[in-house]
Amino acid sequence: MVRLVRSTWRGPQVNRYLRRQIRRSLQQAGKMGVREAKRRVPVQTGRLRGSIQISNVRMRGDMMRVELFADARRGSQSYARVVEEGLGNRRVAKPFIRPGGDLMARSLERILRGNVR
Repeated sequence: MVRLVRSTWRGPQVNRYLRRQIRRSLQQAGKMGVREAKRRVPVQTGRLRGSIQISNVRMRGDMMRVELFADARRGSQSYARVVEEGLGNRRVAKPFIRPGGDLMARSLERILRGNVR
């Protein structure tokens, strides 16, 4: 016996499904980026490491976006930026956000393939 299985997805159904899977994949990649950044950040008090997080997935037009960031401040100056980029000759840069973001970008395609079936 041969069985023919048909499945029809209409445009809006496909769009909702894909958006949900892309959002889920971005969140998973973002969490991987947070773990990598927290692994790499230099720790004195733990405040900087504790401030590393991802934004909610945002959609604007046909683009979805998630951001990895750290929001630790010392006075009015961003301590996270000083650690990430350094201060000229006075402080050597110790990047932690950029490597986390790089891991997010590298992992996203693999995660998407696993989520969209």
